[in-house]
Amino acid sequence: GILSTGLQAIDFFHLLRKSGEDPANSLLGWFFTEEAKKLPGLAPENFLGISFERDAQFTPAEISVKELFPLVKTIALMLDQSRPMQPDDFRLTPKDTVDDLYDNVSFKSLCSALTDSGPAGPISKYLAELDAARMRLEANLPVGFGSQESDQAFAALFKIIPKAYYLGIWDAMPRCPAICDAQNARILLDHAGELKEQLIRCREESSSSFAAINAEPSLTGKNLFDKLSLIARQFCGEDILLLPRFRLPDQQGLKGTITDTTLTAGIGEFVLDEWVLGLSLVRDKIRRYQLNSNLRSAFETLAANRSFKIMQLPFIPGKVNSWIGAKFPEGFTPPDQVTSMAYECSIPLQVSQTISGIMLDEWTEKVPIQQVKTGVSINYDQTNAEAPQCLLLVVPAEMKGSWDWPSVVNAVLETMTLAKKRAVDSDLIQNTWMSQFLPAIVTPVDAKNNTPGLDFKSAGPQIKPTFPGGPIIVGPTTGTVVTR
Repeated sequence: GILSTGLQAIDFFHLLRKSGEDPANSLLGWFFTEEAKKLPGLAPENFLGISFERDAQFTPAEISVKELFPLVKTIALMLDQSRPMQPDDFRLTPKDTVDDLYDNVSFKSLCSALTDSGPAGPISKYLAELDAARMRLEANLPVGFGSQESDQAFAALFKIIPKAYYLGIWDAMPRCPAICDAQNARILLDHAGELKEQLIRCREESSSSFAAINAEPSLTGKNLFDKLSLIARQFCGEDILLLPRFRLPDQQGLKGTITDTTLTAGIGEFVLDEWVLGLSLVRDKIRRYQLNSNLRSAFETLAANRSFKIMQLPFIPGKVNSWIGAKFPEGFTPPDQVTSMAYECSIPLQVSQTISGIMLDEWTEKVPIQQVKTGVSINYDQTNAEAPQCLLLVVPAEMKGSWDWPSVVNAVLETMTLAKKRAVDSDLIQNTWMSQFLPAIVTPVDAKNNTPGLDFKSAGPQIKPTFPGGPIIVGPTTGTVVTR
């Protein structure tokens, strides 16, 4: 299983994403092969290979790796369209000064280890092991299909090369089959030499960057995280997902809104699901989230039953609060600059702990309220000989060379009718049967194909498919279907 390989979920996801839908010829193949060879009763020399396809031995509750690719693609697109979460996401007003809520201790320690050129550094240890295996294979190069000594030296180097993955090298899969012969031995030695050059170059380039960070003790918060991210990307590539860890601001207010039972008490059982469904129709990022939720339910993953919760700031203690995404109760007026957040956590959120996450989507909108106190000021001027402040530009429905009075009158009447239709507010039809059909898209219909519209039959080109019994000609020029 996946757990036996020691891979974390995020590592497994990235390896699947980079496998090009061919996991058998990627690092995943090596990870599973090494674990399969450890199975009791299986002789390594009898091992034939790894299959990631579904076969007859699978139970209905089991899923093959190949079947996970739709879910992997959806998660990848969702992550590509998102951004790392930051402390300002939990503030009503962004902070102008340097933020001291970032926890960069473990991240800085990791970058320090990667740039350590001493013998105790992880790169130095790996290179020492890699060099020893290289020299052993060079001293026992196979002739033909080799000997026992060359076979052992080849197998040792073949096993060490993929371990560069732990240092951020995603493409550390050996470039030759695990068959010891003279040609594969040369390919393996060249690959080991390239890995050594790549790791030394990354370490040298990042060491100067890390020294500059240490020389600037005032570098903290997000600025420090961004500098450390540059070092990490030198090893792992530009597409690596890096999420800062930070403490939450206004912990008292956040704790209050998380435990506030009045916030969503007045909404129905499925209102939150319907809210997300409605947003997924008009916001692409929410659509990705909805699709991901559907797929993890279909695959019955550990997060299949996970749902998002609502928090809202500012939290007003001692008062009844209402979620701004639902219909307000009678007499409720939301506070100014209110911010609502729908969040999903792998474990219950504790405001005193450091967190990290992704911001999937964000937008600002005005929420209408039923009653508002306002003042009205009217500037009235006596009618003057001035140009009109609005006009109706009428386009002739038929090109006849001249206007006629009925056409002008009908154009004005049609404009007034459409204005009344467009003035219908969504609240007026929300609780009626018409909400299933409205608002609708209204487009013109032009039989002569002079105006753009959605009548694809008349607007499209002639189609001449071949059917038994003779040709069928369908097109805007005939208006009929002729068969023979």
